[in-house]
Amino acid sequence: MNKNIILFSILISFPILAFSHSHEDKKEDSSSKMLGYWKKEDCKNVSDAAGLYLYISGDLMTKADEAEKSGREIKAATLYKRSLEFAEIAANHAKSFETFCKKPS
Repeated sequence: MNKNIILFSILISFPILAFSHSHEDKKEDSSSKMLGYWKKEDCKNVSDAAGLYLYISGDLMTKADEAEKSGREIKAATLYKRSLEFAEIAANHAKSFETFCKKPS
């Protein structure tokens, strides 16, 4: 279980890094319709999706912990696996945001 918590913590850090902008970047972004290579609207959708998948992953992790405490190891293992899958999807969305939505240097 400790391995899952560590892995989950690492995967949480990816979206945080993808959304970090300096104040200068925000000033530049507000004046154009594009954010990096994609439209602002598309970037917002990717960002929102990453947040949603990360929320679902955390919710599944909580349910898995509860199942494990109540002695339902098989259900807990399945929930941990699903949580990891959603965390990976969130990380992929965050990487897409970082690649296509940040202005090239």
